[in-house]
Amino acid sequence: MDRTRRFRLRMAGFSDEEILSFGLEDCPDDRVMDYISHELAVRVLRPRLNGLQRYVLADKWATQAFLASIGVPVPKLYGLYHPRTGMTAGGDPLTTAEELGELIRDELPCRLFFKPRGGRQGIEVRTLAVARAADGMPRATTPGGTQTLAAFLDALPMGDVAGQDQSYEGFLVQRFIDQHPAVAAFNPGSVNTVRVVTFRGPEGEVAVHGASFRTGRAGSVADNWSQGGVIADVDPATGALAKAVAWHKDEAPQRVTADPDSGVAFDGYVLPDWERVLAISRTAALAFSGVRWAGWDVALTPSGPVMVEGNSDCSVAQQLVNGAYLTPRRRAELARELALPDRMPGLPRALARVVKREFRRGRRWVLRG
Repeated sequence: MDRTRRFRLRMAGFSDEEILSFGLEDCPDDRVMDYISHELAVRVLRPRLNGLQRYVLADKWATQAFLASIGVPVPKLYGLYHPRTGMTAGGDPLTTAEELGELIRDELPCRLFFKPRGGRQGIEVRTLAVARAADGMPRATTPGGTQTLAAFLDALPMGDVAGQDQSYEGFLVQRFIDQHPAVAAFNPGSVNTVRVVTFRGPEGEVAVHGASFRTGRAGSVADNWSQGGVIADVDPATGALAKAVAWHKDEAPQRVTADPDSGVAFDGYVLPDWERVLAISRTAALAFSGVRWAGWDVALTPSGPVMVEGNSDCSVAQQLVNGAYLTPRRRAELARELALPDRMPGLPRALARVVKREFRRGRRWVLRG
């Protein structure tokens, strides 16, 4: 690609990864800014659309408890494990293997799901099967082998989870979600979820601005696209799957018609309980009314959809299958509240932006010195 064009795309806010993933090197100039870059999302959209309530949504422990209290179906939550501050969903201590073993004693054998309280992108999630050994003590089996439940808990990275603010202590302990056979067919090892993006307008109305289906690869417990999963477009009106892409870091996304591992075809595959998926997403969006632009992750089970979590920093990667986010209608909606760029900067403007950016960096360096 012409170096001048790449320079202009970078000055428009797009990373090299986004330029490659969205195919911006071949995108007409008048269409480039229909895509939302991560920079634009972080610098403009999220701060202006999502208020302080986004910090509550980032706390998966608080979010699940709140949604459950208003009747939104969520995975069974045993509690929050932490050696000092852990507690059960009922408020009792959950700081030792003995306390966790007693909590699940009547359910053994069972499968559990651990995820960081403030984690993101599927980093450091754990699945394990817990059963009682011959000595009567619970033992945990993971893809890495079998060990005592105490050894498993001791190995959890407390206070050292990538991408997590250190104020979010501990791991949520949930019952592993039994998936609906229709979605387990893609990959039974990961919890395959639907991401529903909602937007609450200035009058309080909630619109669905896109949906995608994510499935993990064989051997992975996470369905996140950033963890090597596959993402497929979902028709918001019907729940039918369409375009799907697989991605490996530093490579262009590859269009796939079927899951690379299971061979199940994406195009035309209709997700079950779609109206209920939309209903609980809209309810959650109204409950977190201060987070106007959000992504809701919903798992499909034999007894209906459950809300896994909400995200105020939902990934812009969904544009890979949903298309450029800023359609004329959405741009017009947002223009009432935000000033959004509508054209890629020319070379003089791009150069001016570089000078301005370097001036700000130099000023910060002087002030710190």
